[in-house]
Amino acid sequence: MLKKSVLPFIWTLMLFTSEMHAKCEKPAQGPRGPTGEPGAQGQSLSLSSGYASSYGDLQVLNSGNYFPLHFNHARVTPAHIAHPFNHNDTLFQVQKDGIYLIGWTFILSNDVDDIVSLGLQNVTHMINIHPFPQMETHLAANQTKVLSGQTIALLQAKTVVQFEILSQEGNLKVSPSLIVMQIDAD
Repeated sequence: MLKKSVLPFIWTLMLFTSEMHAKCEKPAQGPRGPTGEPGAQGQSLSLSSGYASSYGDLQVLNSGNYFPLHFNHARVTPAHIAHPFNHNDTLFQVQKDGIYLIGWTFILSNDVDDIVSLGLQNVTHMINIHPFPQMETHLAANQTKVLSGQTIALLQAKTVVQFEILSQEGNLKVSPSLIVMQIDAD
């Protein structure tokens, strides 16, 4: 006599094999019917309605002041984000109201110990972009450090943004990279 624990296994096996036989049988088929009318065109979607991605050459900065970072190479042709803006490769102007993802990567090095601060400015209103994690980092002499991050900010059309960096010791070497992308739907 079979034990009770084996019975569920046998029932499962019987159901499985009967499903296999049902799938193997060829369904009844008649002649092919006429082709129907084509459907309506679906809505076209894009990842982003505004986009810019740029990077800059190695820059050497003096001490004592915030200096704007230059992004003199475009990875893609900007869409609905003016860059360079007014022939200035430190400025990005958004063309539409919206929610924007701003992402950055900066490679830093110096020959001496340094304290480096980073800011993201709304140049149109001369205020910091909020929310933005105000960054300050210690950079050890003869070391390379990567600062990267991102923020999401609500920006009005025609807002101009700019990254600025401060080196307390000077002679800071920076290689910047940046993306600005509108992430809300039109």
